Amino acid sequence: MFEGLNWRHALKRAAIFTGIWVALVYVMHTINPKLFRLGGSEDFLVLALNAVLFFFLYAAFFAFVERRKNRTQKNAQEKKPKSGPSETGEEGVTSKYRGQVNPNTSRKKASRRRR
Repeated sequence: MFEGLNWRHALKRAAIFTGIWVALVYVMHTINPKLFRLGGSEDFLVLALNAVLFFFLYAAFFAFVERRKNRTQKNAQEKKPKSGPSETGEEGVTSKYRGQVNPNTSRKKASRRRR
């Protein structure tokens, strides 16, 4: 479950997002100190504990998001058609529509014909 996680990138992004969050709390405190009071030392302690908690949550979240992004990119590269001979035996001729649904056919008509 924890294989292939890029912790270095995730920790950098988590630090950035945590910094943005702390800056927003500080700005909100300067705009409206009654609503966002940070007057005492216990308030700063709570803010610091929340920042550490959010940092680790963000780090885990970004690590899993980055792993999923890398996996989808790798799967897309693996599914990319190779420019080799096609199944019909023609050398080097491939169609870009191969494997896609033909939009000019009606499935309703085909099912009526079968009945």
